Amino acid sequence: MNTSIIVEPYTPIPNRLTVPVDSLDETVASYVKKHAVRWIYKRRVEYSSEAARTDEDQQQNTRKRQRLHPEIWYKEYTCHMAGEKRIRDQDTGKNGKPKEIQKKSKKQGCLAKLKAIVYKADPTNVVLITETEQNHIIGSLEDLQYLPLSDDAKALIETRLREGYRKRETRFANQQSNFRAPSSLIVHRDQMVHAEDVQNIYKKIQEAAYIRHPNVQESIKIWLNEELQEMRFYTYIDASFSTTFSFGFVSPWQARLLVVSTCICLDATHCVANVENGILYTIVVRHPLTGTGCPVANFYTNDHSMVPSGTFYCSFETLLA
Repeated sequence: MNTSIIVEPYTPIPNRLTVPVDSLDETVASYVKKHAVRWIYKRRVEYSSEAARTDEDQQQNTRKRQRLHPEIWYKEYTCHMAGEKRIRDQDTGKNGKPKEIQKKSKKQGCLAKLKAIVYKADPTNVVLITETEQNHIIGSLEDLQYLPLSDDAKALIETRLREGYRKRETRFANQQSNFRAPSSLIVHRDQMVHAEDVQNIYKKIQEAAYIRHPNVQESIKIWLNEELQEMRFYTYIDASFSTTFSFGFVSPWQARLLVVSTCICLDATHCVANVENGILYTIVVRHPLTGTGCPVANFYTNDHSMVPSGTFYCSFETLLA
């Protein structure tokens, strides 16, 4: 595995650049890694095939001045630091004084724009023109903190996390030894690996391990009807699942313990998922070998009545038979 990437200093932003139309999006995205500027798409303007529009005076053979456009279409992009910070009423603390703002805003009213133009004379290429200079220092430490890591740096972090490195170890390893820069100075955003950068990638790895569908309920159904049943789990989906998220499951070894148990307890845990008012009910029995509590059934719902959970427990009749 390649455990390092070469970090090159940023180069000045080109005032004019011509690239194939098919590579426009890729070229605009590369500005972040090459020139320390992130462009935000704003709008696209297309011109009709006609030279210009005419008005009602054309019927009288009198035409107004028409403007001929040499472009087929163009796209406009703004700097990611464009706009002004929205000022809201500050919250006050216990002493009545306004709380200090923890996070700075990257909005600095930057007027820099990038215009991608396709001319009629050369429809296969697009010309990138930079309009107005940035009002912030490109490549400074304060400026770099608002840029994202490059794809190469993210891939290296993800590789280390999947190999079993802890998040803290991954961050330090990437900062200290994995990036080979021409000097010891900070010349690129990839040399500044923040804790939230590693956490975001770690979260994506975790989500990819258990999310089976973009819709939460569909993902749960796939787990219950396909994944867990293939492992011989007992699964249950309540009729009110679409509104109450009521479902439960029992593994084979849990079912064997539940059958021989003579005393059970019911535990309720709140706030275990992002579903509002959700509760995880767990049936706990005394393990015959360790003598400690052991969970043997799990049921989740946001219905605080006992109707869904009672239906789940009644379904154990087939399990205990």
